Amino acid sequence: FNPLHECSCVQIKKLITSVIVMSDPTISSCSEVNTEGNAFPLETTQAAKTKPEGVSKKQWKRQLRQKKFEESKPAWKKKQKEKRKEKRKQQRLDDGGGMSQAKRTKMDDAGASNIRVAIEFQYESLMHDKDIRKLIKQCQRCYSANRRAESPLQLYFTSFEGRMKEMMDKANQYVEKWDVHVRKHSYLDEFDKKDIVFLAAESENILTGLLLPAST
Repeated sequence: FNPLHECSCVQIKKLITSVIVMSDPTISSCSEVNTEGNAFPLETTQAAKTKPEGVSKKQWKRQLRQKKFEESKPAWKKKQKEKRKEKRKQQRLDDGGGMSQAKRTKMDDAGASNIRVAIEFQYESLMHDKDIRKLIKQCQRCYSANRRAESPLQLYFTSFEGRMKEMMDKANQYVEKWDVHVRKHSYLDEFDKKDIVFLAAESENILTGLLLPAST
């Protein structure tokens, strides 16, 4: 073999395979050689690469990716758990141990705000599961920020049922145990219309302040 001679990767692989087969008489046949020089049995690699009948190439690739993800999921979950643990530790350092203090800050405390903020979930039927998962994370951040606030707002979850509740429970986020006002009915049934300011990203109006009635 002349190292200066140009050859394709396939030719190199065949050459390495031939050398391994000739040097080890126990190997009868192989189709793949990994980076460590180990030969894989022919039937093993063929079974791994054989696409089932009636399955498109795109679907087959998706199934292989899903299988790979399932195999690596335990290690991934362990890594995510370590990240969350480290994040909580860093948060306690940043807050000067304020996490424990935040847990004692509740909406019914004397210093809590009387401003009411509701997150309405009645539009979940128009959302994909991926969008709902993003919304769940946003709710977690809102709740966490409110718990750490010196004067927490009165936080409401309205129209909280159906897929939203199911996915929250599945993610071990049991909202019933949170310091938040949970309502199955709409925000329209919870508040007087004259007290409602509906916040939406699509609105052209910019909110600069709130004038609260004395009874609120």
